[in-house]
Amino acid sequence: MQSVPKPPNCFLIFRSDFLDGQAGSQTTISAEAGVVWKGMTDAEQSPYIKEAQSLKQRAKGEAERRTAAGRSALAVQRRARGTATLISGCFRGSNQQV
Repeated sequence: MQSVPKPPNCFLIFRSDFLDGQAGSQTTISAEAGVVWKGMTDAEQSPYIKEAQSLKQRAKGEAERRTAAGRSALAVQRRARGTATLISGCFRGSNQQV
């Protein structure tokens, strides 16, 4: 199962918009974007911050969905093999009793 990629932060979202139409090395463009970002007001940064928060929530939901799906698939496999494990510590394996 693949992990969920880390979502970009607000500056990276701004930088990708800033990158459009820019020529030069990535290092130079990033330095210029940093200067512009630091000069922006909170109101100007707000759309990028909101988008970053939205992407973070989406990634969190995707991670939870994948984790739940993985746990369900693992539980089905263990039941099929007869090696169910109770994680709360009461028993481990199918031969031990509670």
